[in-house]
Amino acid sequence: MNITFLKDLCEKIRLPQEDRELAFQQMERHSARVERYAKQMYRQNDVVGLEILLRINRRRYAPFVLAALLCAAEYTYAGYQERGIPERYYYDIMQDITRWTENGRVEFGVPGFSEISWAKNYITMNLFQLGRLQFQFSRVELSRRLSRDQLESLPIPDGAEVLYIHIPKGAPLEREACLDSIRQAKAFFPKYYPDFHFQGFYTSSWLLDPRLKQLLPSGSRILQFQELFDRIDTHEDHSRAAIRFLWYRHDRDFAAFPEQTRLQRSVKQYLLGGGTLGETCGMIPLHKELTTE
Repeated sequence: MNITFLKDLCEKIRLPQEDRELAFQQMERHSARVERYAKQMYRQNDVVGLEILLRINRRRYAPFVLAALLCAAEYTYAGYQERGIPERYYYDIMQDITRWTENGRVEFGVPGFSEISWAKNYITMNLFQLGRLQFQFSRVELSRRLSRDQLESLPIPDGAEVLYIHIPKGAPLEREACLDSIRQAKAFFPKYYPDFHFQGFYTSSWLLDPRLKQLLPSGSRILQFQELFDRIDTHEDHSRAAIRFLWYRHDRDFAAFPEQTRLQRSVKQYLLGGGTLGETCGMIPLHKELTTE
């Protein structure tokens, strides 16, 4: 592993000082083991061993997992160079390391990296950050969820290759920023992955739940984001995704949830009243005309 490169990476993604120090201690003490896990992650898309360590003792092993992740990210950098992808895209997606490190500290109260299953997506170059949104290679798979008539009426056929949109927490969901991300994706993937013939964009998120229209003002950025999609179906999941996104919690003690934003206040009152939010599927066909208003 190239410690100079990794220190520069940590600086560029603004990884908190305590976390990076703990990670580099693990690299120094367990270099061969860190390298082994890093290679498994990048070359085999395998993080099972790291997941087991976190289940055994999250506080003890989260710094080691972060060390392995950073080491794997060095291999990813080489992968970007091989494909000729500009390094700015690399550093944009690697900001996710900092985001999830900070989220883990809030959610679990420990330094290091507390959840590794998601990170393998960008380590293996299956996920890219293009502006506000993230895009992942995917395929429409709704045959177990929808009826035959519903499948036949989909704006993108079931089984078609698509780019799955992920909405990382952070900047507001400004409509123009989201449109810019989609425009970037339409240029990026044909250039660097010409064999991936995607037919549009797909996501499944509580942010698309039509019931949010009851909770948010008409000019809400979230409602404007919803309008980009042809919404297909809502799957009830008892609001778990929304609760975690808004509060980093897994319990249902709604009365104790903080109300630091208008969205938190609105959703909290809705949940206290017995309301639920589910995962809603949405599609944007490749040639759908999207406007800024």
